[in-house]
Amino acid sequence: MNPDHERPESPSFDEGGSSNDFCTRLNDIAGPHYQSKCILQSLDQLRELCRIPSEIMTDSQMPEPIESPEDHRPGFFCVYEVNFKGCGLTFPLPEDLVRYLAGLEIALPQLTPNLLRTILGIITIAAETGFVIGVPELNDLFSVRS
Repeated sequence: MNPDHERPESPSFDEGGSSNDFCTRLNDIAGPHYQSKCILQSLDQLRELCRIPSEIMTDSQMPEPIESPEDHRPGFFCVYEVNFKGCGLTFPLPEDLVRYLAGLEIALPQLTPNLLRTILGIITIAAETGFVIGVPELNDLFSVRS
């Protein structure tokens, strides 16, 4: 915490503060979360850019100011724009990705963009070559050996 401002540090926080960078939840397990900068226009642009079916976007909702990825509405999950714009994620979510996340017992927002890009690339190459890839194969690829 920064005692001068009584708030956690943020890369975009300057001495005057930032109206787009309010900490919404200080005590989440993964650290403080900041208010979403997403707006309805950016969701519409994302839907068009990534060809997300309208029935999926119809049910999407903007996060409330106090919501964080760790505290979402029942029946919903958090997805970051970078997952689509920078990683190539599409709907429906690839089954191999969903199985891998379930096998690791983690949620999609817990993946870094680079790891998500890597997983999606491996899944794509496996599908193009006819190789069946599952959780054990992905675990073998990502395990660190000495």
